[in-house]
Amino acid sequence: MIQLRDAWAAHVRKIDADRALPYEDHTVWNEHDLCAALIIRDCLQLAIDGLPAEVASKATEYAATVDESFRSYTVADSGRRMAAVAEMGLRDRGWWWFRVPDSGPIVQDLARWDKFERRRGTRVAMSEVTGRSVCDVRCWPHDVRARRALEEYFGQPVTGPHGVQMLEVPLEARGLDFSGADLSELDLDCAIFFEAGLADVRMIDATLDHAWLIRTDLTRADLSSASLVKTQGRHCRAPYAKLHGADVQKSDFDHADLLGAELDGARLRLTSFAEADLRYASLRSCRLHWAGFEKARMADCDVAEAAGTLLGPIDVGVDSLHLLDGQELQEWFAARGAPEIEVLQRVRSR
Repeated sequence: MIQLRDAWAAHVRKIDADRALPYEDHTVWNEHDLCAALIIRDCLQLAIDGLPAEVASKATEYAATVDESFRSYTVADSGRRMAAVAEMGLRDRGWWWFRVPDSGPIVQDLARWDKFERRRGTRVAMSEVTGRSVCDVRCWPHDVRARRALEEYFGQPVTGPHGVQMLEVPLEARGLDFSGADLSELDLDCAIFFEAGLADVRMIDATLDHAWLIRTDLTRADLSSASLVKTQGRHCRAPYAKLHGADVQKSDFDHADLLGAELDGARLRLTSFAEADLRYASLRSCRLHWAGFEKARMADCDVAEAAGTLLGPIDVGVDSLHLLDGQELQEWFAARGAPEIEVLQRVRSR
């Protein structure tokens, strides 16, 4: 119990300290770290509840100091966003799940979960979840097999903890053709689109966290405002795809074909684009955080007003290889209207 209380205290201190740091600081925690802290508090409560009444009372007092510290810099919240982050229901949750920091980077991170506030879209009940029903499919794919895969995916609810209904099996769509479909605002978490055809498919504001887009054809697909957290997109073909305002975190798009893609206003956080083709692409107003572009091709790429941190070297050559890194690369960005880009140096092991 003491270890859990100390762990809860350490997380509370860290989240508090991060409030004074800029979002671009690579040491700051995000909403998933907040989720981990709340789960630790859950475990602490379980430990307290298992103690004899007299001892439990003293243990509660022992935890109260940390609890008050957490309350001091957090504000009341519906809890729906954190329930979506944690992928669990709100029933029987402690008060800590209904408070979020009043300022700092986590507030910005939580903003991308605001759709769950608008739609009441958490896993509290399948009847309340937007994006998890056949009724939410705006336009079905022409291909019969692709349509059947979607119908099977949305038709298999199972009952989880506390009677919460969830979808247990991810969408299995490898090699399928989704031409003609509109998958906007759908929850496609963990979907397997390996080598699938999603050319010209609308996926605006869709959730594609943990999805497999490896070798997927996303030519001219519209993923504006989509969530792509821990998404696998290696070798995907996405020329002229639209990712306006997309949230791309901890994802892998190495060797991706993003020729002429539009990533205006996208958030590229801890994501790798090593050796990707970004020629003629637009990264206007992108916010980067330790984004990796090692040997990515970025000739004639529009980077105006982009800001944040990235790792090179980057190939800026038009007709032949021309790698820039360090100060030279930073000057290249500045000359193209992105003076707030900071080029980080990799630590080379000997």
